[in-house]
Amino acid sequence: MFVVGVLKYGERVWALMCASNCVSSSLPATRSKYFRPSNTGRRAGNLYGIPSITGRAYALLDVARQLFEGPTGYVKVDKDFLLEGEEILEVAEMQLSMMYDFLYTKAAVVHTWYGFCIRAISLPATVAALGLFHRSSEKHGYNSRDVIVTYVLLGGAVLLETTSVLKSIFSSWTSALLWLRGRSFGRFARVFESALLVSKWSGYMGQQNLFTLCARGRNHPTSIIAGWMGWGDWWNSVFNSWSAPVPRDMIKSVSEILMSPRAVDNKEFDITNSRGQKVLTIWSSHWDVNLEWSIKDFELDECILIWHIATHLYLTWCRAHHRLNSSNLDKSVEALSNYMFFLLAARPYMLPNPINRQSYVHLCYDVINWDVDLLAFIENRARISTPPQFELERRYADRNKALERGCRIATILISKSSETTMKMLFYLWLEMLCYTAYRCDAYCHAKHLSDGGEVMTTVSLLMMYRSNGLFKREDNSYINRRDIITDAVQGNIII
Repeated sequence: MFVVGVLKYGERVWALMCASNCVSSSLPATRSKYFRPSNTGRRAGNLYGIPSITGRAYALLDVARQLFEGPTGYVKVDKDFLLEGEEILEVAEMQLSMMYDFLYTKAAVVHTWYGFCIRAISLPATVAALGLFHRSSEKHGYNSRDVIVTYVLLGGAVLLETTSVLKSIFSSWTSALLWLRGRSFGRFARVFESALLVSKWSGYMGQQNLFTLCARGRNHPTSIIAGWMGWGDWWNSVFNSWSAPVPRDMIKSVSEILMSPRAVDNKEFDITNSRGQKVLTIWSSHWDVNLEWSIKDFELDECILIWHIATHLYLTWCRAHHRLNSSNLDKSVEALSNYMFFLLAARPYMLPNPINRQSYVHLCYDVINWDVDLLAFIENRARISTPPQFELERRYADRNKALERGCRIATILISKSSETTMKMLFYLWLEMLCYTAYRCDAYCHAKHLSDGGEVMTTVSLLMMYRSNGLFKREDNSYINRRDIITDAVQGNIII
């Protein structure tokens, strides 16, 4: 038992060292950077053509490591091995699960030859200790309760060791290794994969809405008490949040944007730095209005506030006047708007520097402490007017510019309301999300893997796929030659 204890604690220390340094050089997948679909090369040849998400995720794990660790060896992949369709998201989810195992469990050590040796020693040794104690005659000289406790402890140790061995065998890592060993192991890998593999990504995104937050902050007793105690900002940002399922079409649209040829041109409106200006330029030219100032002239935190207000008012008007179609795109727009506002309110450390919450705090303070419930008044006007003119009284407009600008944009959106307006909002928020995800710190991605992962982490991983050229091409070109955003805003794509 002493030997087992030394081995187990040594394994734990080793795993902590690996996770802390994010080093996975011991993983077989990191030793091969080029996968060629041919019969030469044992691992690459057997990997080609196998319908295994786990095998592909494991083989390309170096790409996911770049997200948490920084630059690694370049991963070059043959065009027939590239990702497409739903497979992109499934591989991303599986890789995030594997990175969770690597950072928060002992997977980096368990699934190596010395990890296998430790389990080959620990379980037999623990069983032997229980058997020796059972056969020992000296135990009869001890108190019967002490003997029972010893039996319980040794039996529990055997149970834990057995569970550990079974978990290491029936895991995504073992399934991936079986796939990579060859097709003859495929049936065993398929059994493990279909029975036990579950993605650890929660599939939910945080939500917060300015109008809901300020209404509760103004009227709810707990928020009022928290404000008296000086905890109003913290209470409102944390306890007025909720979660919503991540729209599957949203991630699919991110993939389509990243596969668009014009999304990778490294120019002014590249998806990594557009921040919504690209789609606004297209929409503004289409309607002969100018809204680019709302992105170009302000920092990200102010842009989020302005467009969150405008989006909420526009959606309120559309729902009140039955201007929504059956695509449910408005729900995706609302979820994205609330998510970006949630990041600003509750997780500003995930937003790129320089980020300043003062505009958010100032806006909430002004709205909650005004002598009238201004947000309720504005929201009510959005329901009853056709179209409303959100001209704030001068005393309110001068006091908070973010609210005044958001109302001004909402007026323009409603006056130009059409199917393309909702698509414009959808892609604007997607561009903001991609901009933020591209600049989010690796520590933040790793931190939130333990509670199911952030949608921003999934988007960041998709952008890693793009930078490594892993998206499927057809006829030696991108899957869609057209500019996705341009076609969507002009109404050529039905979402």
